Amino acid sequence: MSLIRNGNRLEYNAPSSSLPKEPDPKDTDPDHFYVNLTFFNNNTSNINVMNQTIPAKIEQTFSRDLIAEPDLWNASVVRFSIASDTVPRVTQVLGTTGGNTDLYVNLSYNGTFYDEPIVLPTYPNLSGAVQAVYQVNEFLDIINAAYREAQVEVALAGGPTGPTGVAAFMMFDPATSLYTMNVPVFYGTGSVGTSTTVGVGMSYQLYHKFGSFNVVQNDPILMNNIDDTFVKAVRGDNIVTLNYPSAGITGQYMQLRQDSPWGSSIEDVDRLLLTTQFLPVIKEYRAEQLYTQFAGNNSNQNLSIITDFFIGADSPLLPRAENFIYIPNIYRICSLKGQTPIRTVDIQVYYATKAGLIFPLYLNPLDGMDLKILFLKKGLPA
Repeated sequence: MSLIRNGNRLEYNAPSSSLPKEPDPKDTDPDHFYVNLTFFNNNTSNINVMNQTIPAKIEQTFSRDLIAEPDLWNASVVRFSIASDTVPRVTQVLGTTGGNTDLYVNLSYNGTFYDEPIVLPTYPNLSGAVQAVYQVNEFLDIINAAYREAQVEVALAGGPTGPTGVAAFMMFDPATSLYTMNVPVFYGTGSVGTSTTVGVGMSYQLYHKFGSFNVVQNDPILMNNIDDTFVKAVRGDNIVTLNYPSAGITGQYMQLRQDSPWGSSIEDVDRLLLTTQFLPVIKEYRAEQLYTQFAGNNSNQNLSIITDFFIGADSPLLPRAENFIYIPNIYRICSLKGQTPIRTVDIQVYYATKAGLIFPLYLNPLDGMDLKILFLKKGLPA
């Protein structure tokens, strides 16, 4: 990987001979200088999908020292940009299957609950595999397919049925950022299913991704796949005719709407982390402590984090087309250490979930990342 200057761009497997001459900051003994790095995944080969996605990592080794005495310098990322479609909306822990996922939908009839697991698709990458969804409707399609499976079980048990394939389903309105649960009218009103009605519910962990619906929730929460049941009620104009699950299959649905919009609520990705392997920064201690852990049993990770920033915290659901751009108003300074001269500059990007799990980020073909690092002598204001 290499340094990019004067409009030049580093591409995947680009030969070093095509790169411009490296600068020598010691020529003028400056008190600060910048390093600009750009990386672009130009790999469009269809030979092996495992080689199409590559780590979001830039590494440049120079032919001369950039910094002779790191102890005298600080560093700060002053600009960063990366393709947003590389960041999942929802991530499951590797190896999750229907047997141990905590995301479930359920239908209830005559006192019996019929639950179905939500298992995200597996995407291959250079580290093996990750289970994730990258689009909202991809996530809703998986949820809706699970409701159709549960409806088949209700029908086999003698419960109310409608046209083949018709079941409860969710949809998202990007204009309002509202999620809607559409319940077939033949499910009836109320909450938990009776001998003549069908109840619609979720596990607490799945419902927690949406919120602000009118639900009946177990108290205390039992974490048993059936903690939240939607309250089905006719409210003025909420009876509509829709084509679902395919054109030509029409039916009447009772629309249950959220009280308030929070389109990004489904996302469990919390932050992007910019880390380094070769820059001798004073490491940042990152403590992860869960409520269920006893004091003193928390897990500490010592990471070389240059900076991090929040994503997905806005109420509207940000599109996965624009780049994530980080330009801090106040520079976050990292102190360098040691006496070994610096010739290699590198940055690798990870994403962290709200639960504290960290995953490496990968660049899809034709995606890229760009950053500017400021090196500043200690004692000078940023």
